[in-house]
Amino acid sequence: MNQGILYSLITLIIWGFWGVFGKLASRTLTAREMIPYIVIGNFVALLLLLPLLKGRISTLNFGKPELFAIISSIAYLIGGVFFWISLTKGNVVQVVLISAMYPVITIGYSLLFLGEEMTLRHGLGIVISMVGILMISL
Repeated sequence: MNQGILYSLITLIIWGFWGVFGKLASRTLTAREMIPYIVIGNFVALLLLLPLLKGRISTLNFGKPELFAIISSIAYLIGGVFFWISLTKGNVVQVVLISAMYPVITIGYSLLFLGEEMTLRHGLGIVISMVGILMISL
């Protein structure tokens, strides 16, 4: 199996817990109250992942790629805050399914800004996926 697909499937499984535990937390905590615990969770996750990254961490540089990594992290956290707000105000099925359509936005951005290409088959798959998600979530 392609390693990219394998790691994507692992991501899919792990992020599934993100929505479930986020909803459990949002039953009694507001998004504002969750933020310190999320930061603690990110720190703990980093500590747990350090052995996997052994030998791959380099000294800190602050060039363009590093800036992109920081911006990506900021976007992830800000999106997460809105995700947690959504969980406190909505049904977990709707919130998770609608927010799970973010790859469509990523694909659009990559077509516009990165010069990525998309085949007709990919486009049809995206449209079918979006219709399915919208049908389930609305």
